[in-house]
Amino acid sequence: MILALAIAGSFQCSEITPNVCFQQAEALRLQGEEEDRPSEAVRILLQKGCTWRHGMSCWKLGEIFLDGQGVDPDHRRAARYYARGCRLFEPKACREAGKLWNWGSAFFKSKTYGKHYLRLACDLQDEEACITLNIETPR
Repeated sequence: MILALAIAGSFQCSEITPNVCFQQAEALRLQGEEEDRPSEAVRILLQKGCTWRHGMSCWKLGEIFLDGQGVDPDHRRAARYYARGCRLFEPKACREAGKLWNWGSAFFKSKTYGKHYLRLACDLQDEEACITLNIETPR
């Protein structure tokens, strides 16, 4: 934990190092009692990371808005973050977008989009997505 804080604190969250935004957000989230309810500071760091093309930051924001962690649940916003993360080649974001489109609320019901995102995640070596895709489309 202390090592993570030291590493995250030694670099600046910026457009040049967007992964540091994610590391700082995770360190902040884990150091306190924010694991289930991330603070505004955590969301701001993740939004910066996502804006600066760090796919894992986008995925984590999708998780926050899907589950309503410290915010009102917003599936549309989660879907946007997942889609952006997927465009940035983050397999978890692709997988979660696929799951949301396959089994999400009525607004998101589209097996075509769901399979598309799951296939992208599988192509990015996400084992869970490959398993889900194979269950969804038996040979």
